Amino acid sequence: ILAQAISADFLKKDPVTEEQVRAAYQKARREYGSSEYHVRQIFVSNETDAKALMDKLAKKPSAFTEYARTDNDNAQLAQRSGDMGWLSASVFRNPALKAALLRTKPGTNSKAIKTQAGWHFLRVEAIRSAQAFPTYEKAKVDIANRLAQEKARQYLIEIVKGAKVE
Repeated sequence: ILAQAISADFLKKDPVTEEQVRAAYQKARREYGSSEYHVRQIFVSNETDAKALMDKLAKKPSAFTEYARTDNDNAQLAQRSGDMGWLSASVFRNPALKAALLRTKPGTNSKAIKTQAGWHFLRVEAIRSAQAFPTYEKAKVDIANRLAQEKARQYLIEIVKGAKVE
């Protein structure tokens, strides 16, 4: 409760500005990118299954959706035949997955991508201009709240660092 009161008082004296909110929105917009990808994914956790899937896809690349349902170690993806829907490349935090997505042409499958978690296979169904990113008007309140929370958190960290405990 004390931390909340201190944070609220600090934010009254040093509020988040409109310029800060706009800058954060523009940064997020750039990171989101100008394109969205309709993606399917197959995930397998071991190399043996990955090699078997590579062989199957080499023989019948058009069966990706079927394999996404039957050979996927991710149950949620398997239920949706691997369909991740429309998304930005920015959702892939792993650079290898993001690079594979950006290299894969619509209607084709990526090569196998090995990560710490296992093996990933992507299929890009289509690419379109970004449509899901919210407008500034819709996003500004959430952005301002997030920035205020972060600003207050940083302020409290500084207070704790400067505290003298005897």
